[in-house]
Amino acid sequence: MNVGFLWSWRAVNVGTESRLPASKLPLLHNSVIKACDALDGIKDGILSDPEKCHFEPGSLLCKSGDGPNCLMPKEVAAAKAIYDGARNPRTGELLFPGWIRGSEALPDGSGSWAGYFVDRPEPARLAFLRFWMFGDPNWDLMSFDFDRDVQYADAHLNFVSAVDPDLSAFQKHGGKLLMYQGWADPVVPPEDTIQYLESVQRKMGGPASTSSFVRLFMVPGMGHCRGGSGPDVFDSLNALDEWVEQGRAPNKIAAQHITNKTVDRSRPLCSYPEQAMWTGSGSSDQAENFTCSKR
Repeated sequence: MNVGFLWSWRAVNVGTESRLPASKLPLLHNSVIKACDALDGIKDGILSDPEKCHFEPGSLLCKSGDGPNCLMPKEVAAAKAIYDGARNPRTGELLFPGWIRGSEALPDGSGSWAGYFVDRPEPARLAFLRFWMFGDPNWDLMSFDFDRDVQYADAHLNFVSAVDPDLSAFQKHGGKLLMYQGWADPVVPPEDTIQYLESVQRKMGGPASTSSFVRLFMVPGMGHCRGGSGPDVFDSLNALDEWVEQGRAPNKIAAQHITNKTVDRSRPLCSYPEQAMWTGSGSSDQAENFTCSKR
């Protein structure tokens, strides 16, 4: 993730004209929602499956000088680089997934790119690279090489990387792993979590084998652990407890969105890769009108 923060910070700091300002993040977010909201069959301000959203920031290109409702060419390039993710400049290999469309600035103010790499003098968690990786308080972050230095980190700092897909010991001890992730997370790209799940599946016999002890629940519209327009209030601990103590594997988890202490939206969270699909009748803000089905 630290490589992702650095990549995105560099994308908006390669020159003064590329400094995508935090003031334009709501423009990006609202434009994404406008373009892709209806892809899941509901216009509710939530992207249930943002991987299907292919909004291009170039559609906001300024036509006659800079302004608050458009992007200058280098701002477009910066946004594209953030969406595309960190890549090895020599091989083109994806090093870390990009931040997903819909994560730019959550409308309730619970999170945005500005907290980590936009409008900041340096990217978040730079101290990890400066002190842990290079051991140099004066290390220049613009000197980072996304080929050479990533290989160095993989070789020397793998002991802090929690991405080992071999969970066989965990499984043998009866462990159950319940993961959840907000689709609009502005901190941890959702695709990173999905890629980890898929790596476990590849290592350990496929989805049919691994679903007995590891499941992932993607939360539409939710930010980092909470917040956003989606149903971010749910009891994952009780679902895990029932799985461990009673052997009932969770296929769905009831979730709600609460405003001013009042539930204004409910929806089931489904075990990935299933997602909550509106039946086409009844309120799309009520969980009983959704079923879990394959994306």
